[in-house]
Amino acid sequence: MKTTTEQTEEMVYQLLKYSSYLQVASCRFIGTEDEALIIKLWDEKLLPWLKFENTQKNANIWVRPEPESAHPWLFIDDVPMDMAKKIANIYQCIVVETSPNNCQIRLVSNCDLSKEQRTEVQRSLVKLLGASADSGSVAGCKWGRLPGFRNKKLGKNGWTNLISVPDESLKKFDPSPYLNKLSPPLGACVSRSVTNQTASSGDDQSRRDFGYIRGRLLYFKDMGYNLHEESSKLEAGLVVSSSRKRDPVDYARRTVQAVLRTI
Repeated sequence: MKTTTEQTEEMVYQLLKYSSYLQVASCRFIGTEDEALIIKLWDEKLLPWLKFENTQKNANIWVRPEPESAHPWLFIDDVPMDMAKKIANIYQCIVVETSPNNCQIRLVSNCDLSKEQRTEVQRSLVKLLGASADSGSVAGCKWGRLPGFRNKKLGKNGWTNLISVPDESLKKFDPSPYLNKLSPPLGACVSRSVTNQTASSGDDQSRRDFGYIRGRLLYFKDMGYNLHEESSKLEAGLVVSSSRKRDPVDYARRTVQAVLRTI
């Protein structure tokens, strides 16, 4: 199994593939009159602080993709391990073990969903799963546990572990059957393979690409990697993933250069 730090970094890496930023939170002194929630934007430099909060402030450490924006991450809580593994063998998803035989799932949908649509789809999913999911955890902006830290919920003190990450050979989840057909459609809720075909979705994708590359380069910088080499690799990958752009090479070059100017 990966080290606790590696698990944290891998979870963040996976989430940032489909989100331009992440929020992390320290929920201190759980179940006491001093309980307090501190929310920050994710940065690798926060890791020592998060570890301090977890060990010295008895804090639960949480993470969530941009809560108010459209993105494809769906959240399911309190799923038994055997069920979580079955889902991970069918769909691209992240599975986090929060306590023995108990998991949280971040499921990748095949389109961007608003916060309201995520709530709608998640409500349907927990109904389908019945006793194998928490019916009270359906909000489209739910916090989930960040692996690599101890669960500080009263009566628990075990490690939160990263069990699996999205297998790209598997399909993404199609939420369309669970969306209210009578509600106005969300413009961003289209196949991610064609999100660059409209100006608005193109802007969203550019913001996502910028956030993802910046996150990776900040990590490489902190780890002492050669930024020139790593940025070249990321630029090459962006050329491939941006093939629907009018000029993928120019788009990738400008995006990476814009990121480098910020770090």
